[in-house]
Amino acid sequence: MPKTARHQLSRIVGTSCLAVALALPVTAVTAGAAPAAAPAALPGDTPPPPQPPDPPDPDTPEPDGPKTPAEPDGPNSPAEPDGPSSADPGTPSDDGPSTPSDESSSSPAIQNLVPPEQKKALEDQIAKLDAPDDVKKQLKESLDKAAAAIADPKTTPADKAAYEKYVSGLDTTLKAINNPQTTPEDRAALLTAMDGANAAIKLATDPKTSAADKTFYAQLGEVLANASTQLQDKNITVEQKAALVRNIKIISAGLVALADPKTAPPKEEDKKKVQEVLERNTQALATLQDPNASTQEKATAQKTLDEAAAATQNPQYLAFLEEVKKYDPSTECLDTITARTEQAGWPDGSFWGLADESCDDTLADAVKDTDSKWNQVFECVQNSAFSTCAAYIPETDN
Repeated sequence: MPKTARHQLSRIVGTSCLAVALALPVTAVTAGAAPAAAPAALPGDTPPPPQPPDPPDPDTPEPDGPKTPAEPDGPNSPAEPDGPSSADPGTPSDDGPSTPSDESSSSPAIQNLVPPEQKKALEDQIAKLDAPDDVKKQLKESLDKAAAAIADPKTTPADKAAYEKYVSGLDTTLKAINNPQTTPEDRAALLTAMDGANAAIKLATDPKTSAADKTFYAQLGEVLANASTQLQDKNITVEQKAALVRNIKIISAGLVALADPKTAPPKEEDKKKVQEVLERNTQALATLQDPNASTQEKATAQKTLDEAAAATQNPQYLAFLEEVKKYDPSTECLDTITARTEQAGWPDGSFWGLADESCDDTLADAVKDTDSKWNQVFECVQNSAFSTCAAYIPETDN
């Protein structure tokens, strides 16, 4: 499943509108005229036929002069076939490290992809946000990390394109959020998409994240950036916008919870399970965004997202929730169970919610109740990885 998801996501990676072309000056090397005067002074060659070849000679030395200095450039040019003479002579030391990368033509422009003045403009937009200071701080950090990843020659072309898309999407989203003409509903949806993209970049740039997961999270940030752009499309229908907002909420909230050490599953196998669900939902959203996807692919993707949205209506989930309510859970505990079920589905999302610290007292009381047919589930959630607890779900009455 993860491989399929990442392959599907890679289809929607687009080129950034922030790319900047660099023009590098080329200096011509001129040969001296003194050597030409010496052969002309030879006595034996001057009177006879050597005089007629003289008119062509002034033409030939001029082209030959540049060609000889160009020959040293020849060895350097194969390293960068697209711009041999313009890049190599002026920046030999810089071109050396960037040549091994997969994208020799774009690497010279990387430093200008997020120029200081544009980065400053984005920071000003972040400062204008009507949001808590910690949200603004996280956005600023994500912007810094994305810009650094774009400039890093070790970043793969696919990841670089995803980071560029994130920065571009952040630019348009911040402007839309700060636009007084944006409706409160649209502003809230855009903030949700931005929160999810921010969490994706945080996970993508985490040194502890594997290379494969870095690529997935970077592209997930791009998917959410695309979604926020779609939200601003004047031609989107009310039904389409409602479905898009719902999907953004599911994916973004799951990402935010996964990126926060306070809410992320502490056990690695549980974290992987939640990630698989996020990948499946994100793949579905990416398929809906892909203009090359077939009608059947889009129908399957829509079904996946519809099922994710309907997780809280699952009969087994409702029976589980009724059982949990017997132990007088707090409102925060019930809200967390509901939210995690929306984000990661039944049963893994529900058990993830029950494992939250807001449900500690409730879970402890439930474990003590050995007469409950859900007791084995409660014991498993308390003592084991919650992703292994589905095997203990009891038969429920329809």
